[in-house]
Amino acid sequence: MDSTNNDKWPISKFYFLVTLKGGLVEGDISFQEVSGLDQETDIMENGHVDSPTFGTIKMPGMIKNTNVVCKKGIISADKGLLDMFNDIFKDKKYYATLAERMTITIKLLDEKGEPVMTWELTRAFPAKLQGTDLKSDSSEIAIEMMEFAHEGITVTM
Repeated sequence: MDSTNNDKWPISKFYFLVTLKGGLVEGDISFQEVSGLDQETDIMENGHVDSPTFGTIKMPGMIKNTNVVCKKGIISADKGLLDMFNDIFKDKKYYATLAERMTITIKLLDEKGEPVMTWELTRAFPAKLQGTDLKSDSSEIAIEMMEFAHEGITVTM
């Protein structure tokens, strides 16, 4: 099969890489799931006095970025996400200055491990840490979740 045929098939979403840069935890993190790569714009509606249909004119307004949610299995020797979140509560580091914030890069990879699509989150910081649910009759692995607030997404292909 030549490479032109590969360009005609949708990309699988299970092969991706998340890299944190500039925070307490730096480097590649093996997350199991990433969601919230959303951007939208507010819609501003203005009445138009000269409109023969008495309609409104719609214009794009402020851009909103949803928080990005990353989930991974809990590993007893890896407490990096917990340390990052405790940095806020114990050491009172509130990521007030832009220099303290992180850049988070999420790369969707093809079967060769090459990036196909990249999302870069600017000025990110941890906003929520959620521990696992506990069930005595379950054999599932324990999952922790870290939610990151950010000030923008740049998407490249």
